[in-house]
Amino acid sequence: MNNTMKKGKLIFIGPIDMGNIPQSGDTMKNQLFIDRFLEVFDTVYIVDTMNWRKNPLVVVRMLCLLIFHCDSKVIISANTSSAHSVIKLLKRMPFTPKDVFYWVVGGAFHKKIENGFYSAETYKWLKGIFVQGHPMVDSLRKQGLNNAVYVANSKLISHYGKAEKKKDGKTHFVFLSRIEEYKGCTDIIRAVDKLIYRGYQNRFDVTFYGRESENHQYALQFSKMIDERPDIRYKGVLNLRDTNNYDELSDYDVMLFPTYWQGEGFPGIVIDAFVASLPVIASDWNFNKYVVTEGETGWIIPVHDNEALVNKMEYVITHPEEVIRMSRNCRNAAGQYDSRVVLSKENLVKIGLLDNA
Repeated sequence: MNNTMKKGKLIFIGPIDMGNIPQSGDTMKNQLFIDRFLEVFDTVYIVDTMNWRKNPLVVVRMLCLLIFHCDSKVIISANTSSAHSVIKLLKRMPFTPKDVFYWVVGGAFHKKIENGFYSAETYKWLKGIFVQGHPMVDSLRKQGLNNAVYVANSKLISHYGKAEKKKDGKTHFVFLSRIEEYKGCTDIIRAVDKLIYRGYQNRFDVTFYGRESENHQYALQFSKMIDERPDIRYKGVLNLRDTNNYDELSDYDVMLFPTYWQGEGFPGIVIDAFVASLPVIASDWNFNKYVVTEGETGWIIPVHDNEALVNKMEYVITHPEEVIRMSRNCRNAAGQYDSRVVLSKENLVKIGLLDNA
């Protein structure tokens, strides 16, 4: 296949928030998809469903594109409920393009099918259902969805973080996700208190990056907890669409990710950690153990086990040589998640998004 040649047309439907700093995993993911698909397809028609309820013209644009460009491939990449509504609508339309793909956001869709919340029949007509975990593929195929295909999460990697770390005698932990209790934020703060009790004050610090919680009560609680602890700070949103910010991320030593969010899938922030040469301490939740290799690119701890989190952070503080070794592994592992590898033209042909003509 000639890799210099672009092919075909694509209609991309999902929340993108084009031109703005992504505030969530789905908008970040979709912005990165658009970057890659603009390199691959002749034409990409974008239906940005961000806040679509306030702008009904979004639905009009979507229908017009589907009618007048019915020879296009179609990708729906939205949260489970929004995608379900669009897919049901398209299934009933007589003029729907024949090559419609659902790029699943998060890791809970297969549970909705297993539990009968959504009918598998609604999705059987799709050309492909792309998921980011092999267990999801297995589950969906057991429900008769043989169009389920594993496609790893990916990012267009154009800049790696600095290889050199700070040499100030401290271990610098970082959290990079939404500031929510179910993302493990409170667990991290409790771990900090226990480490100080064990005598590690002034030997480490923790920095939080991420969008503030929409739960006003938790946002206030988090802010209060931060203000009361000198070893913790919150630095707002780190915009990794500006790839130079990977240099800032690489100033840290280890990423903390003790999540138990129900919708967690293949977290893009783990790829961000690898790009910045950061090993990850992650909870054994959903697909984390399939992305983080124990003892090589990080450590997997039991969910809701604060003592395990404390012990692993203590290990990191007292074994800086292990962090250096694993940092190199993480940088080497990052390349496999470059979208030019995951979404190469050969792979896009294999999963049906590009024609091999």
